[in-house]
Amino acid sequence: MKIDTMEHRQSKLIVGILVITVFAICVVFAFDCGGQYRVKQDDYYLPNSNNSSNLIEDSSGNKEIVAVAQGKLITGVDTETGKIEIVEDKSPDWQVLPLCITDDLLDPYWVTIKVTGGYHPYDGWYIDLYQDNWGGKDTKEFVGRINLVHDIIETGCCYTIYNITFDVCGPCISLDSNHFPDIPAGWNLIKDVCGTETLNKLVDIQISTHWYGCGEQYQRFELILSQKILFPDSPNSRIETI
Repeated sequence: MKIDTMEHRQSKLIVGILVITVFAICVVFAFDCGGQYRVKQDDYYLPNSNNSSNLIEDSSGNKEIVAVAQGKLITGVDTETGKIEIVEDKSPDWQVLPLCITDDLLDPYWVTIKVTGGYHPYDGWYIDLYQDNWGGKDTKEFVGRINLVHDIIETGCCYTIYNITFDVCGPCISLDSNHFPDIPAGWNLIKDVCGTETLNKLVDIQISTHWYGCGEQYQRFELILSQKILFPDSPNSRIETI
């Protein structure tokens, strides 16, 4: 009986030692994992990012969060070329210029343009008229100005439409005739120089419209809206940019 009792006590002691040893190992393992393990992939989410791109493994196979770029900055990208288009052209199409240009004469005329690309008009828009004077055909005299009045009539997504009308500065613009006069019946026209067909009183027309992309000087430019605007369609007329 004493031998059996001693063996039973030894068995309990051995079992107790094993239990304590296993418990100690578990505690050490738990502390070790707590010091190295950061987060499981399924437990952490970064907005607008792929989880796998934000997790790296250390030498022991554990994963931890690292900082990653959340976007990309791209600079210096070019754009398409903008447009200034004539939508409707009701400008004067005179074959020759009238001798007296007034607001009433210009009231029926206008030009409508569509602007795409952020271009804006600035300063005065005008048409200046110069005519050969008595000093000879190479000497020009300023004879009048027609303002081009531009009003916004429509704005939409990415475009602006302007309507351009004509406004004479002063009561009228008076031009000298480039031709010998019509004479009444019974009169004879005698020219001092035989074979001369005109009086060399041609008119030069300078159109000036100013635009800019923004306030910077280098973004400003000048544009002739239409070659038809007040340009007589005659053999002597010519178009030049200045």
